Amino acid sequence: MKLRHQLFLFSLLLLSLPWAGCQYLQAVDVALRGLQSSSLTTNAQSIADRLAAKPELFHSPPINVSKGSLPLYLAELNSRPLVDGYGDDWRNYSLPQKTFSNTLLSASLMTASYEKSVYFFIEVKDDQLSYYNPANGQNLSADHLVLTLYSLSNTDKKIYLYASTPGNITARYKDAGGRIRNVNNVKGVWRESGQGYQIEMEVEKSILGGGFNLDIVDYRSPSGNRLLINDAFSQNPIYDKVELISVSKKIEDELLSLNLNNVSSYVVNREHYIVAKKEAGFIDLSDNNTPWFIEWVYRKSLNVDDMPLRSELVSDDKWESLEFSQKNIETENIAILWYRIKSQRLSGQTAVSVVVPINIDDSLEGFLVLEKTTDQLVALTNSAFNRLFTYTLSIFLLVALGLIFYASWLSWRVSRLNRSANEAVTAKGIITIDDIDWPELKSNDELGDLSRSYQTLLLRLRESQNYLRGLSNKLSHELRTPIAIVRSSLDNIADVDDPAQQKQYQLRAKKGVERLNTILNAMSSANRIEESVMGAEFTQIKPNDFLAALADMYNDIYLEHTVQFISEVEASAFPVAQELFVQMMDKLIDNAVSFSSVFDPVIIRLKSDNARLVVQVENKGPLLPVTMQGRLFDSMVSVRQGLAGNSSAEREKVHLGLGLYVVRIIAELHQGQVAAANDENGKGVIFSVRLPT
Repeated sequence: MKLRHQLFLFSLLLLSLPWAGCQYLQAVDVALRGLQSSSLTTNAQSIADRLAAKPELFHSPPINVSKGSLPLYLAELNSRPLVDGYGDDWRNYSLPQKTFSNTLLSASLMTASYEKSVYFFIEVKDDQLSYYNPANGQNLSADHLVLTLYSLSNTDKKIYLYASTPGNITARYKDAGGRIRNVNNVKGVWRESGQGYQIEMEVEKSILGGGFNLDIVDYRSPSGNRLLINDAFSQNPIYDKVELISVSKKIEDELLSLNLNNVSSYVVNREHYIVAKKEAGFIDLSDNNTPWFIEWVYRKSLNVDDMPLRSELVSDDKWESLEFSQKNIETENIAILWYRIKSQRLSGQTAVSVVVPINIDDSLEGFLVLEKTTDQLVALTNSAFNRLFTYTLSIFLLVALGLIFYASWLSWRVSRLNRSANEAVTAKGIITIDDIDWPELKSNDELGDLSRSYQTLLLRLRESQNYLRGLSNKLSHELRTPIAIVRSSLDNIADVDDPAQQKQYQLRAKKGVERLNTILNAMSSANRIEESVMGAEFTQIKPNDFLAALADMYNDIYLEHTVQFISEVEASAFPVAQELFVQMMDKLIDNAVSFSSVFDPVIIRLKSDNARLVVQVENKGPLLPVTMQGRLFDSMVSVRQGLAGNSSAEREKVHLGLGLYVVRIIAELHQGQVAAANDENGKGVIFSVRLPT
């Protein structure tokens, strides 16, 4: 993956800032909602107690129906409807329409009230209309309606509604003496429709106070066919009559006197019908200039979408949320519900309702509902969220663009360095670093360090190449001489007959073979040491005692030289690969002896330097060339000069430059460093091994 892509993905971590901000705003929103619901709860409980102290508000007229009665809620109209049998004006009222049917009949019903009258609009689907024939006398063999009025004295009254032709309906009843009498407080109009007929009628509200029922009778057989109004509201057969529920002006006046600012108040009866209300209205927040995607994020962050819609809980006549809160009311005497307001676009406006029961003489009469919108909370949190989201998005884009630009610049630098590294090595593997303008050498950052490391690496590889090229020359030179000696000796043996001369040539050939064997043994020994380093075992030694014992051993081996041990520090024990460490010291002592004159001392010195232990081997031999001091420990590198004090045997020894190479390998195994330098007084050479303590 490219650097710019990696940094872009990394910049996505900045999105944690708006997430954290959303979490903070959510916590603030929860706290503010809690304060608002707590304040609203206190007000609701005190208002419910005030209403409960005035029982006449709930009993005259009653807001609840009697046991076994079906409630019929009457919406209050703003103007008196025209009773003409047509339904145009009813469609403008947006009233709920109840439908009911049986096998032969189906009908729909709408009801409303205005002042002291109740209005009915009934549509009946009937494919066989039958009007009243006056010639039949009292025999009502026609389609008609029966309005049954109930009273507390159980003297029910049945009013028959029918028509001879489309137009005004006739309303009559039988008195106690069996006489037919007209009813003046029931008026209506009968109209035919494409699927049957429709009736619009006005009934005085006072005669319906004890409850009523309405039957639609279809005259198709001697027994007739009946359709009860109960079927329009409930399938429960226990309801034997209908009682009216309408808005209580007394309770509404009481709510208006409370002067609750920005709070809507409702009183509902036991069946959850709204009998009084004082609405504060909602502030439309949808005209703000906030982009839709910010508001979508805002709603998601505050979990507004998880709330129910107000339109699903509250209708024009009923508060359905009480059904969900009934258990809380029974156990905690209070219910709190949060919901969304559907009329708003995407602003996340919510409302809270607090429901408190109204008990009079230990009898539940209804519920008080206080509702308050979160206009102020929304204005506060929405504004804060908008600023937070805008600032965070701006910072994110700025940082992301900056990171992409920086990644592109960094990628360009890396690519340039990569091209230079590729150009430094030809297709034949030859390093041509001197011909390249190496980039980033003067940079002080990590790429500058990498560039300098690359350059150093390539320079060392070039030196290694040069060394390998010279290695073949060295080996061919070292091997050519003994091979030539062996070949010439064998040729001379065949050409001479003198046994003495033949023996001399045999000795020369033997020495050539021994020299070849020495070269091969030296190379094999170096290889074995490299392999043994991998499986070396470490043991604890005391450097002072160990080096002193080695010095005594070397004095027994090199009789013509003196090996001295000088300790400048009392070192504690530390782990070494003992066998390999001895081989390292053997190589250093052998090298020092080979460069020293007879009876010149070789000194093993133990000292401390910057928390490191230093083992030095000093000899009084010739000085090292300056150009060779840094390469002396490489493989196949040797600097030898014949010394006057050395024996001829010593001068004839084969030296392949592998001894000090082995020293470096063993020192690096012990995490140490090796160095060779001329003595400060110019009287010899010092080989140092720096070891960690």
